[in-house]
Amino acid sequence: MNRRHFITALAAGASCAGLPRLLGLEASPKPYQRANTDWLAKCRFGIGVHWTVQTMPRQGKPLPFQKAVDSFDVKKFMGQVQHAGADYLLFTACHALQMLPAPHPVIEKILPGRTCNRDLIAELADALAAKGKHFLVYYTCGFHIHSLAKITSSSRMTAVICSW
Repeated sequence: MNRRHFITALAAGASCAGLPRLLGLEASPKPYQRANTDWLAKCRFGIGVHWTVQTMPRQGKPLPFQKAVDSFDVKKFMGQVQHAGADYLLFTACHALQMLPAPHPVIEKILPGRTCNRDLIAELADALAAKGKHFLVYYTCGFHIHSLAKITSSSRMTAVICSW
């Protein structure tokens, strides 16, 4: 395909994508509806874990964040959750210094070097789902002043959340 055909196809696709809005055919937004939390009310208890870049090991020196994420033993951790009898896990994905234990293209673009290659969050979600347990992820845009200034504009924060 030559450049002219590509640009024509691109323009046609872009115009089609916006056509329903231009013609007033776009579906009206659904009214807000609260999430059903009946499953949470049925749980006996859950475990909340604040595992971040600032987490210190019981012994030895802390590892650089990427290495700590790479060495996180999901199978052993799940054994501990299972042994405790928890029905759900609340996992802090990011706090304060804006280091995320997962790949995220938008955060990586805004704050290069603050994401990881391993998707620890997805691995935990999959492991919990396999055991029939619920997974809640706590994410905050951070309190580190330099991170906060770069990420908290409403359009950037929306991009971060929507691309997750």
